[in-house]
Amino acid sequence: MHFVYRVAFVCAVGWAAAGPAMALAPEAIKPPETLSNTVGTDVARRLKSTRGADAPTRKDIKALRAVYKKRDGAPMWVTWRGLTPKAVALVAEIKNAERWGLNPRSFRLPKIAAAADATSRLDVAKLAHAEVLLSKAVLKYARYARGGRVEPLRLTKFLDRKPQLADPEDVITLVSTAANPTATLLRYHPQHRQFKRLRARYVALLDGRAKAKKRIKLPAGPLLKRGVRHPHVALLRARLKIDSGPNATDALLYDRVVEAAVRAYQKRESMSADGIVGSGTRAVLNKVTGPSRAKLLANMEQWRWMPRELGEVYVWVNVPEYKIRVVRDGEIIHTERVVVGKATNQTVIFSDELEWVDFHPSWYVPESIKVNEIAPSMRYGGMAALERQGLEIRCPSGVRAIRRRKQQNLFGFWNNEPEPVSLVDIRRCQVRQPPGPRNALGIVKFKFPNKHAIYFHDTPSKHLFNKRTRTYSHGCIRVRDPLKLAEILLGYDADMSRATIDNIVNGPVETRKITMRKKIKVHITYFTALIDNNGGESYFTDVYGHDKRINLGIAGKYHLVEPVPEPRKPGTRRRNADQVASTRRRAAQQRRRRSSSDDWIKNIFQGF
Repeated sequence: MHFVYRVAFVCAVGWAAAGPAMALAPEAIKPPETLSNTVGTDVARRLKSTRGADAPTRKDIKALRAVYKKRDGAPMWVTWRGLTPKAVALVAEIKNAERWGLNPRSFRLPKIAAAADATSRLDVAKLAHAEVLLSKAVLKYARYARGGRVEPLRLTKFLDRKPQLADPEDVITLVSTAANPTATLLRYHPQHRQFKRLRARYVALLDGRAKAKKRIKLPAGPLLKRGVRHPHVALLRARLKIDSGPNATDALLYDRVVEAAVRAYQKRESMSADGIVGSGTRAVLNKVTGPSRAKLLANMEQWRWMPRELGEVYVWVNVPEYKIRVVRDGEIIHTERVVVGKATNQTVIFSDELEWVDFHPSWYVPESIKVNEIAPSMRYGGMAALERQGLEIRCPSGVRAIRRRKQQNLFGFWNNEPEPVSLVDIRRCQVRQPPGPRNALGIVKFKFPNKHAIYFHDTPSKHLFNKRTRTYSHGCIRVRDPLKLAEILLGYDADMSRATIDNIVNGPVETRKITMRKKIKVHITYFTALIDNNGGESYFTDVYGHDKRINLGIAGKYHLVEPVPEPRKPGTRRRNADQVASTRRRAAQQRRRRSSSDDWIKNIFQGF
């Protein structure tokens, strides 16, 4: 019995002694405090709310939540002592954003100092704040580098670009796990050669190494041509960098060498190369050269909107340059002049794919022309003009066709007047011009179906290609030598020879459709600054005012963007009373003179 008590006593004493130790055991095996369960928890709390954030920021926050969840809350950019070396490098690169055409003030960056020593720890709240700021800055930088800074369609419907933004979850994952995160982040900028050249020019301007060149200007003066001796010839020689020869008097003579240099310059500037310097050539010679930072920024921003892959073979139309190019494997293999849309009928900027080519096409008059130009002009005998141009009007059942009728006026004379036709009628009627020598589309049309109803085509009005400014169409792109373009594209796509194309053109006058098998990319652009392989710079007039709109978009000042002027409908009154009276007089003359009824239809054909 005593033995039992003794054993119980020993056990009790042992339990009493072991009790505190057993109570402390769970505390002793508790894992040490980690970044994941402290800073990570605070990061998750900071990413919980999206109140007041715009749509892109909300998308970024959603992506960050998913990434941190996969990492079990482990931070990417901080340790107990502060920012990691990779994070420090990223902060420095983002601060350098201006050299890439971005505004460093657009990005909120962490500002924390490193811990004082190896045993010190920074405040959890500061670390979490720095972690979230840098993650958001990386995503915003990648989005802006890809073109997400500006919404093109908010500027104007004629900039139909949708930047190809990268998925934010992919961005943060790739940058955070990369051995060189700064290089990975910079790859979100466009990789096109033109962007890199423009960026180099922009950096040179920032550094003050390259300023706008001061060109020698020719003041107003007489016509300069071969055989003329004048002090302005010396200025012209200096402007075109022509050797004046050993004698000072030679510098004043407009000789054969000067004439050849002027012709070459006029040809480069798409002017009439007559070798004579008049007021027009003087104005072009005196134009300001060297880009402004705003012009370079606008062009760099447009490259951010372009597809990252332009295509092995693609057709490139640059509207302010009035040029069309065919590019293969990055090299230009064909260049030609084009006519583009008027300021009130702009050619839309977008990308698509060429799907077919029509030889001997029919022209179906677009609704905008039917409503704005044909219908209002019917009161001036326009029906007869339509018939003389070979246009066919077909209306569906139940819709009254447009016909002329005779009406007797008060003086007993009979007038040919059209029946009253509503705008609804003309919209429901089809107006078609069949193939033929007078067809507004010429002998070939290149179709890449799009909502803007824009395509390339031939034209019977070849004289407009000799103009320096070629904004005459209703939006479509008219090509000076469309058969050469067809030869290149169809030769690449279907091995079609020029002889085969000529047989189609010279054969029966009926529409022949050639469907493309490879669907060649088409890019209609608006670059007012280009730099060639040799570093030569070309700058073009901002004919549509898009550069100004883009720079306002970059600044976030969408409310200051001016709308594109709309075409004036025929017959609508102007505010100026003198203009109204003048319009009425012209209308009366049109009614009196039969031949004048063709004027408006000719303008349509020349301007399509």
